[in-house]
Amino acid sequence: MEDSSSRALIATALNRILDICRGTPEGVSNIALGEQMQDVSLTARAQAINILLQKHQLQVFKHGDTLMYKEQSREEAGRLKGLQPEDLLVYQVIQAAKNDGIWTRDMKRETNLQQPQIAKAIKNLEARKLIKAVQCINNKTKKVYMLAELKPSEKITGGAWYSGDSHIGACGKFC
Repeated sequence: MEDSSSRALIATALNRILDICRGTPEGVSNIALGEQMQDVSLTARAQAINILLQKHQLQVFKHGDTLMYKEQSREEAGRLKGLQPEDLLVYQVIQAAKNDGIWTRDMKRETNLQQPQIAKAIKNLEARKLIKAVQCINNKTKKVYMLAELKPSEKITGGAWYSGDSHIGACGKFC
């Protein structure tokens, strides 16, 4: 059971993590966060990060091989409230794909989740209107997923070359 002094340390760590993230809106690496919080125990820092992640106040992502943290906006935190961890993981992978979208096979590789877990997460995210499926123009059977508010890139839609059912695909051939 936590005593009042450990709760106070965790509360202090919460505020410091958010302050550091606000100072680096593009994200702060796990290493830099540790360097700036050397006076806070690793346990207290980890507990604070977990609390912030559970409250959707902090976003964790990878930049290359580096683990990064970024403050989540209040609006985004509200939209993500109540999501299961698997849903959130799939959402973050889709978010990282931006307007190029991502295919379920790539989601499976990046999340290490099984296909039924990914399908359930997609269903939940679509029901909440957080993501949308977009038909890939160069492969009629392939759907990619992206955030609902994004406009698909020309790679997906065919761009200026697309006209109705016939188009020049990304491969450069008339389909």
